[in-house]
Amino acid sequence: MIPLGPVVARTRTVASRELVWDFIADAEKRETWWPDLNLTAELGAELTEQWSEGDGDAAVGRDAYGTVDVCSMGHAIGFRWRERGDETETAVLITLRAFDGGTSVTVTETGFDKLPNGAARASASLEGWSALLRYLIEALAARVPKPASPASEPAAEPAA
Repeated sequence: MIPLGPVVARTRTVASRELVWDFIADAEKRETWWPDLNLTAELGAELTEQWSEGDGDAAVGRDAYGTVDVCSMGHAIGFRWRERGDETETAVLITLRAFDGGTSVTVTETGFDKLPNGAARASASLEGWSALLRYLIEALAARVPKPASPASEPAAEPAA
């Protein structure tokens, strides 16, 4: 079996690390971008993600459960989870890093090499994390005022 590397998805936002953390840890704020996740940001907490869409052969869904095993408030949250019926789990780590002007968010998920159809599931996971990070950025954008650009500021009036 060929080892399957981790799935890594990244994004950046002008939002502060504290605000990004709030959107991950606070259930009400998380609802705006990841409504199907039930998670408490504390070590040992159980989590679930359940959703389904489509009908018949086009139906897709997720019924996953796991446990938080990393929680550094304001910095990182990690968990191990699995789909119902899977014998093994994957490990997820979401890390926040402040930089001058905002926050970078990195999601790393490992363990696909132990799953049936690991490559296909890793690909689907990357697609899912990328979409979730887009939704997070959209939710944050609604809360963070955009900095005014010089072109959008009104011209100064000449002194009389």
